[in-house]
Amino acid sequence: MLPTQRVAAALFIVLVSASAAHGQGAKQQGTARTAMARTTSDSLWAEFGAKAKKGDAAGLTAMYTDDAVFVDPGFPTAEGRGAIGALIKAFTDGGKVTEHSHVMKSLETNGDLALEHGSWRMGYQEKGKPAPMVSDNRYLIVWKRGPSGKWLLHRDISIPNPPAAK
Repeated sequence: MLPTQRVAAALFIVLVSASAAHGQGAKQQGTARTAMARTTSDSLWAEFGAKAKKGDAAGLTAMYTDDAVFVDPGFPTAEGRGAIGALIKAFTDGGKVTEHSHVMKSLETNGDLALEHGSWRMGYQEKGKPAPMVSDNRYLIVWKRGPSGKWLLHRDISIPNPPAAK
């Protein structure tokens, strides 16, 4: 099993265990609660994209929980909002996001946690480079509702999509 698959499997086990402990089913797709979570997720993604395009490192960092974990093959694993903020700051200082979009493929909720997976695309114009780089990626995110009731990024895992078949 690849390391990324291990992480995804571990997250799935944690969510299933948490749902059993709460006496709820792990899957709540199609419920009013999940519909509301989908609307909230779309809103948060729009907020994330707008902040990324503005280069708002502080605003992006505030979208993560204090104990969040960020995993992306292009960066070292960052644990905690401070470490994630440092990565985001270096990223926004080094260039500009030119486009950002996502497609949610699934969303499951359980209490104050939501597990989402899908794909996202981002254009990034690095300072001093003639053209933006565009990356197409897959993601697995765990959202966690904070004490204020706002949903925050708690586990953020992303990997590039494989090249398209020819």
